[in-house]
Amino acid sequence: MTLDGGTRDGLVTAGPLRLHVREHGDPAAPAAILLHGIGGDHTTWDRVAEHLADRFRVIAVDQRGHGASDRADTYSFRLLAEDVWHLADALGLDRVTLIGHSMGGLAALVAAQLRPDRIDALVVEEAPPPVPLDRPPLEQPAEPTPYDFAVINQIRAELRQPDPANWARLGDLTAPVLIMAGGPASALPQQGQADVAARIPDGRFVTIPAGHGIHRDGFADFCRAVDEFLAVPARSRATVHGPTDS
Repeated sequence: MTLDGGTRDGLVTAGPLRLHVREHGDPAAPAAILLHGIGGDHTTWDRVAEHLADRFRVIAVDQRGHGASDRADTYSFRLLAEDVWHLADALGLDRVTLIGHSMGGLAALVAAQLRPDRIDALVVEEAPPPVPLDRPPLEQPAEPTPYDFAVINQIRAELRQPDPANWARLGDLTAPVLIMAGGPASALPQQGQADVAARIPDGRFVTIPAGHGIHRDGFADFCRAVDEFLAVPARSRATVHGPTDS
């Protein structure tokens, strides 16, 4: 359905699941799919979506188990990545730009490796790198959560024991990729994120010292880095400069 200002909101049957999406911008413009972090939903991208809507058909999705999307029996980065292409197919999108944060960032990176031929550009914000992280299981809270709590511990299990397949085909990526790290305030290994960028043929790495939620807590700098990156021709290897560069 269409909301105020031309925003479109609804459920899309994407493979085995119905995923809730909110769209901004011209439906005929190049598509950009936005993937949120664990426990979030499409609304975490509202300001970014509005910022990009003059250039893109922006599609902010509630990933499986989150928001108004269907719950599932199983959650993994590979399944989240496959959902991206089920959604793209359902919407008739041949090529897309992917922008993902944290869990959504790694899902975007895996999705790009599954179908590098369909990626125009990729922005990965504070995604977990391929090193074991100290993420023990959590007890389910007594109060209901706005997401399927099963997703928390299934994803945390992958963070403790990363699947090497999630990074095995980085060298196959042909589109430009921007890896964004949050600096000292982030709980994620910064060098691990830089190492991922170094494995990508057209990978660029930028540090924006805003912590884990760069697009929230460093919004202006996030948008500036993304704007500069997306304006660079795909074959260029020019460095993208943020407030601090590593």
